Amino acid sequence: AAVQYLFAHEIQPSDTGAGDEAFWDLHMAKKGARAFAEDLIKGVLAHLPAIDGCIQLKKEHRLTGMEIESVHLTVPHLVLELTGKRTPQVGLEGKFSVFYAAAVALMQGAAGEKQFSDKLAKDPTVVALRDKVTATVDPAIGPEQVRVVLTTKDGRKLEKFVQDAIGSVKKPMSDAALEAKFSDLADDVIPAAKARKVMDLCWGV
Repeated sequence: AAVQYLFAHEIQPSDTGAGDEAFWDLHMAKKGARAFAEDLIKGVLAHLPAIDGCIQLKKEHRLTGMEIESVHLTVPHLVLELTGKRTPQVGLEGKFSVFYAAAVALMQGAAGEKQFSDKLAKDPTVVALRDKVTATVDPAIGPEQVRVVLTTKDGRKLEKFVQDAIGSVKKPMSDAALEAKFSDLADDVIPAAKARKVMDLCWGV
């Protein structure tokens, strides 16, 4: 239910919440399962801007993650409220940690399902960078915004302000990005040829 709920937001993002009840009308779930799915997705959506900013900085400056001395995030209050877990021990906990999400995005240039694995949550290099990430709340930062400031070991200061994260209402995911995400999620479930066929069938609807 959580994965379907996330895709519903990514395919047709909404800042009104109008589509949520329609989704649950079509995908009946027990109260506990629905609450878990909604909390999980709120957490994922809350740290999307931080992930987006970190990936952009990594690509622009060809960072490996090893050269980073510190990372500071300026975020809206909901980010720390929903994803403020400081030391996640398993992949699922990592989805509720903006610190882990920023670190793994900087190390791997992605933050898909594979990046939120139990193995990576305990990886020494990811944990070391995660512990260098700090965050403060600024009421002036909007719900889909973040300011990321990196300091490198050689003294450079790199900054990125994200106005609208990819996947938000104002900046929806491209078709190519949706396909890449689907392929990533389907990779360990069905062969690539079948995943491609499913995508083609979906686009044909």
